[in-house]
Amino acid sequence: MKPIIVICGNCQANFVVNFLKALPEIGQQYEIRRFRDNDPADLEYASANGTEPEDLSTFLQANRQHVVAFLLQSTHHWRDQPITRADLAPGTIFVEFPVALNCYLWPLICPDGTFDKMPMAIQRRYPPSMHDTLLRKLKANGVPETEVVDAYMAHDVTAMFRLDRLRKMQDLKIRQIDAKATFPIGDYIDSNLSSFQIFRSNLHPSGPFMAELTRRILDYLPIVTDRETATYRLDLAAKGPGIHPFDAPIHPQIVRHFGLRWAEVDRYQFWDEGYYSFTESLLRFYQMRACFKFGEATKLLREGLLQPAQQIMEAAVAEVPRSAAYRLLLAETHFRQKAFAAGLIRTREAWEIDPTLQTGIHLARALLRNRERDKAAEFVDELSTKFGEDSVELQMMKSNLMAATGNKTGALELLRKASNSPLGVDYRIWQSMASMLDDQKQLAMACAAMEKAYALSGMASAIGKKLNDLRNRLSGQQLQGG
Repeated sequence: MKPIIVICGNCQANFVVNFLKALPEIGQQYEIRRFRDNDPADLEYASANGTEPEDLSTFLQANRQHVVAFLLQSTHHWRDQPITRADLAPGTIFVEFPVALNCYLWPLICPDGTFDKMPMAIQRRYPPSMHDTLLRKLKANGVPETEVVDAYMAHDVTAMFRLDRLRKMQDLKIRQIDAKATFPIGDYIDSNLSSFQIFRSNLHPSGPFMAELTRRILDYLPIVTDRETATYRLDLAAKGPGIHPFDAPIHPQIVRHFGLRWAEVDRYQFWDEGYYSFTESLLRFYQMRACFKFGEATKLLREGLLQPAQQIMEAAVAEVPRSAAYRLLLAETHFRQKAFAAGLIRTREAWEIDPTLQTGIHLARALLRNRERDKAAEFVDELSTKFGEDSVELQMMKSNLMAATGNKTGALELLRKASNSPLGVDYRIWQSMASMLDDQKQLAMACAAMEKAYALSGMASAIGKKLNDLRNRLSGQQLQGG
């Protein structure tokens, strides 16, 4: 039986669970079980494994000698009888990490009875943290969509709420939680609230915050010994979306009142549908507008139904013109039908909407697919200048460019060099190297590289399938040779 790490808490705790599972030394050697804060049972585990949910206390009693680390989210509503060190075996690592919460940036938040009456798909797109009591009242009073923004903005939020008092009360609560926790987090919030986005909604922190919280947890978790891999993954987490890729928009008056410099751009993400201003978001919330065509088209693509997928995504792009993700998926339907010029056009449009490294890599690949190798190489150089060289995506793209021009030896050498750098803890480097070795009929070396990718990926099933395929082909080759 594997030693067990128990983590208790909300979606922030789940982020830590996924982070630890992705560390090869933890994901392969330990069983990680998460128990929720509002319902102390392992519901996700039970659902995934077809078992009955276990209560935390019952689980700890049955597995007391196997639990090597217990991570408890410090909050103000965990349990009537919270778990303490006394409930654990001697020597068990005990870390109480503070919950992150912020309500004073969204004083109009209003989870109410109307939420449960909405279709489940809408509930998932518009969780309670996005709802606004003033907007709801205006809509209930019959204010039409054409007038609702003016009616809403006519109200002075700074007069409706004592914002500084709300912040003081929130800070006191954070200090109380910090005092119970193994380490504080309030200092980090105070120091950075104005500089960059810490909270995307009241309970959903950003990538940088979740990376910092996880880093502080790791400081008290000595079973994580591969600090190089952990640091690399923390850097990736800091560049990621945090808990979810959506923002609860902040009222412009509140932005000004608290001096939130990062929010002055007035740009908030709504899942994969793009970015919207505060007032544009109000109109979307008024109608509870959401597009679900992306999932439909993705399913059709998996089934090989390219033309229907293309038609759905063309309608989706018309419905949600600001979504880079939608244009990229539409481009993919073109590429798979060998309509390379059309795919390149859609990818360029996505880059114009979202000029990030990820979208830039898509554009470089699109240029390469369209046989515009020189332009692809020039664009990759531009990306390197803009985003820096220390990127797995860029190193892989440069390797692909070399291979496309016939320099397969140079392409493989570039990946080998990256594998011996700090980037070598990223499984994608090894997976790419394995694929290139496979193309060159070097099955034994390809198998070794894919084994490394499998281990670094936390034993991802998709990579496991590729590894098994390589092993089978290598075994067949050896039998033929014997």
